[in-house]
Amino acid sequence: MSIPTQRVREQTTTTLSIPLTDSAGSALSAASLTTLTATMTSLDTGAEVFTDRDVKASLTAGVLALELTPADLTMLTTRSVERRVVTLSATYGSSKAWHQEIPIEVSNLVGVA
Repeated sequence: MSIPTQRVREQTTTTLSIPLTDSAGSALSAASLTTLTATMTSLDTGAEVFTDRDVKASLTAGVLALELTPADLTMLTTRSVERRVVTLSATYGSSKAWHQEIPIEVSNLVGVA
């Protein structure tokens, strides 16, 4: 499943709603997962903004409500738009793994420091 690029404003609390499904298209539930973590990386600098954040508790009815904080969305460059990716990783069942990338563009707002 391809997820379109999410456009967000710098230093603004934002919640992304991300549907999570297995290879058969069935919704993943928190009860069925052993782990669910998120890592955000800047594609422009290579810096990790956060690593292995436990987000399992934010999954309801197959939809992850991923809250990004102002600290998560602080600009790392002087570009007008900074490209980032959030990688979600889950384990479930006896030996199953699931991964999804969510492309993000952070808009640099004039007057926000």
